[in-house]
This record gives sequence, structure tokens and C-alpha cells, in this order.
Amino acid sequence: MFFWQYLHSIWSLQVKKFMISFSNSLSLLIGQLCGVGKHIASSCGSTFYHANLPTLGKIWQIDIDTTQGKVLWWDVDDKYNKGRQATISDFSNMYHIVMVFGGGTFELNVDNSFLKTKYNPSYVTYPSDSTINVAGGTTTRIIGEQITTTSVTSYRLKFTSYGTNMCFGLISAANINTVALEGGDFSAHWGVCVEAAFPTGQLMIVCPCASCATGCETCTWTSSTACTSCTTGYYYGTTSCQPCHHLCSACFGYVSNQCTACKPGAFLRDSTACSEACPFNEYWPDSTNNICAPCDSACFRCTGPSNTECSMCKTGYFLQPASTICLNSCPTGYGGNPTTKICVLCDSSCLVCTGSLNSECSACNPGYFYSQHPQQQLALTLVLKLDIGRTL
Repeated sequence: MFFWQYLHSIWSLQVKKFMISFSNSLSLLIGQLCGVGKHIASSCGSTFYHANLPTLGKIWQIDIDTTQGKVLWWDVDDKYNKGRQATISDFSNMYHIVMVFGGGTFELNVDNSFLKTKYNPSYVTYPSDSTINVAGGTTTRIIGEQITTTSVTSYRLKFTSYGTNMCFGLISAANINTVALEGGDFSAHWGVCVEAAFPTGQLMIVCPCASCATGCETCTWTSSTACTSCTTGYYYGTTSCQPCHHLCSACFGYVSNQCTACKPGAFLRDSTACSEACPFNEYWPDSTNNICAPCDSACFRCTGPSNTECSMCKTGYFLQPASTICLNSCPTGYGGNPTTKICVLCDSSCLVCTGSLNSECSACNPGYFYSQHPQQQLALTLVLKLDIGRTL
């Protein structure tokens, strides 16, 4: 029973970790504009700001928010460079696209398998899971997954090299198989290029992405009261994201018994409490999963989940000689002490015993019998040596 309880504890913890991980990555999957922990700044009128398009070596990010009907392209390394934003009401015929003019190379921060829906293998190669090469002098389209079904709605592209131009964004096509891969331009597609943004006049210049307040995963502006969700290690208080208790890695409140996961060195017990030690009896500190895990049903104290990792046994079980195993019986020549719950070596006169003395026998070896003395049980010799001529 306790073994299955332990497995259930581990399974529950993994579900919690998955939900935390899923929550952390959700904004990436739904294409949160600016990514996790950032938002489009509300004001950028200072002369420090500019509106440059991508150039060689630059890294730009695309975020596709199908819920709001917004797509954002922005420079991840230049906090003063304004982004480009498109408003699209229907993504049903939209696909990922990268178009390279005159050959070149670009790198992604995600697995490039989402950009393999339609391409010309004579010109396009995938030397690694993050790099794509286009043969020199070639102008070609690389079409990716459909936006309504893809799991990649946010990624970064580095303009590593190109012949004359490179663009990335979205292509609209009722039938992707009718799209010509080679030749033409990017003017009918949606996105940013080295030299321009398309469709002409459709991409609005917006303020650069700015950081949310500490602890915010998503926000509407920089104030701590503008958080709409919190990063791991924080919980949403009355008006803002607040840090968890110092022992908690994830939580729903400040105190140590409002945790859903614990930091290394702390252990989750009673489902929501993190502490630096586990209960002394019936649990052991599982430092892999940071939980107080139940001992095996035979163990009263233990260092692991099985009955071979016991240091003290429960009633009805006995610690085996020179081992850490708890069983419900002892080997021949040993008896289970009901007080210490340890297998002890019987006296030589005892066949079965509860202690090491000959007064603690419950059955005798051949050649011994129980004393009838009302005050004690003594194993005495059954064969009396009689001296010839001695009067009994």
C-alpha cells in the first residue's frame, strides 16, 4: 500500500511540475506579444528611440497572438528599437514563412522542424535542428506549419547571412500546394525584411518591448499592479505578484504551508507545506522530487521507499540481522523482540525466542525443556547425568 502511495505522490508531483512548466511556457505557445515578462511600452517619444528594420547579424522575434489577432516583430537586443505590429482577424489560411533572396543562412532558437511543410530540397538544407541554409544565388520560400495548428507561435530568427535580402513572417494561402517556391517577392506576405516591411502600410510601428515588474510573467505595463500572471516563485496577491515563502519554488500564498513545490533542500509534506526536514517517523526526504515520501508499510523509519531501506520496523515486523530489511519473521536461531522490533540471536537452548536470554524462550531446542518454576521459564537439560551409587 505504501509503495503505491509513494508512486501516487511522485505522479502527483510530476503533474504539478508539468502544470507549472506548462503555465510558464503557455505564453510562448499562445504567442504572447513581447514574450514572457515583457509588454509593449506605452510611451516611446524620446529621441533615444528609432525604427530600424533587421540587418546582418541581428536577432528578431515574432510573436503571434491569435486570440487578440495581433502579430509583433521586434529586435530582442535593442531596447530602443521600435517594433512592427500587424492586425489580422483570420489566421485560418496563414502559414509560417521565411523567404531568402540570393541564398544565405539563418538560425532559430527553436527546433526548425516547423519550417518543413513546403520547401525545395535542391536549394534548402537543414544542417542542424536550429540552422537552415539556402544555396547561394537562390531566391526561395520556405513554408512552415499552419498557424491555427502549429505549436510554434513565437520564435527568434538571426539574420546570419543573405545574398540581397531575407524576410520572415506569415503567408496567406487557401491552398499551400499552389504557392510557387522560387522567384517573386515578399510584397504579398506579412513580415519584416532587411529593406522593408510588408504588406506596405499594414504593419504599424509600435514602441519597443519593455520589462514587466519583477515577478510578472505577463503584464499590461511596467507597474507591479499591472501584472496579469506571475512567474514561477511568485503568486498573485491582492493587486500584484508577490514572492513565495523562501522554501517554496511554486505557491499560491506567502506562508510555507501554501506551496505546490519546494526548492532544493526543502521537502513537500501534507500536499502544500514545505519544510527543511521530514517527519522523523514513517517518511523519508526524497531530494530528487523535494517531497516527504512515505516509507514502506513495514518500516517505521527509513531512508528510501522499499522495505530494504528501514532503520526501524513497525509492529509485526522485525529488523533482520545485520541488515536494513524489515520482515514479519526472523531467520532460524533468531527471535523477534516485540519491544525493539529487532531480530535477536536466541540463547543456544532456545529454538524460538523473543530475546537473547534463556529466560526469553518460547520453544526449546532438542535436549531442553521449559522450567515449571512459576517465576521463570528456564531451559534446562532434559538428560540428567546420574552418578552411579549416588542417592537421588
